[in-house]
Amino acid sequence: RLPTGLRHWLGRAQPQGELSEVEATGEDTRLLTLSANARGLGFKPVGDAPGFSGVSGKLQGGGDALSLEFDAASKMVFDWPRGFGVPHPITARGVVSLWREGTGLRFGTDNLHIDGEGYRADARGGLWFQNDGTLPWIDIAAQLGEADVPVARKFWIRHLMPPQAIEWLDMALVDGRVKNGRAIITGDLDDWPFTGNNGRFEARADIDNGQLRFQHDWPAIQQARLHAAFIGPGMKVQGSGEL
Repeated sequence: RLPTGLRHWLGRAQPQGELSEVEATGEDTRLLTLSANARGLGFKPVGDAPGFSGVSGKLQGGGDALSLEFDAASKMVFDWPRGFGVPHPITARGVVSLWREGTGLRFGTDNLHIDGEGYRADARGGLWFQNDGTLPWIDIAAQLGEADVPVARKFWIRHLMPPQAIEWLDMALVDGRVKNGRAIITGDLDDWPFTGNNGRFEARADIDNGQLRFQHDWPAIQQARLHAAFIGPGMKVQGSGEL
């Protein structure tokens, strides 16, 4: 009875995990309440889709919605080989919910705190899988903690960005400290990168004591104080430094 795409994904992603202390109530064929402790939930990356492992916490819900309150001590791994290219070990605090919307499903959170290796973020929003064979709709806003500039290399979306852009950014971002980082992304991912006023991707941050290199054989700009803005498919950097 599952849609063909979902059935194929389940077969290849091989979801895993363990539930304990399960309590459920129902009436006729309808699930009314569900409560359980989850440990080691996860699934493998498939094609362009990411994978997750080590997810633990408290599950609660019923037939129309489920929520997971993360175990803050649990070590998880977000793995997106086609996108980020490197696994991201993280911990998380907060609640993520899943509920029916239209003929599809929406995942969302009103406050999720994420700690990674060299970075942290507070995020809200989610994804709407419309169940029509297209990519999901995304609405996410994030406030980023301070981080070293080279950490940004972990977040290039490699299967969507031109290889020349990734190569230049890896060379250009030598050092510095990122402050006041924030980002929003909203729109149908079928329309990415939203060049027709049909969505918005915007990320902004200040860079303190930055070191930037424009070409391999050029000296790097030193002691830069910059404001960087990534909007849609473009980038703009303003500020000052010593060359």
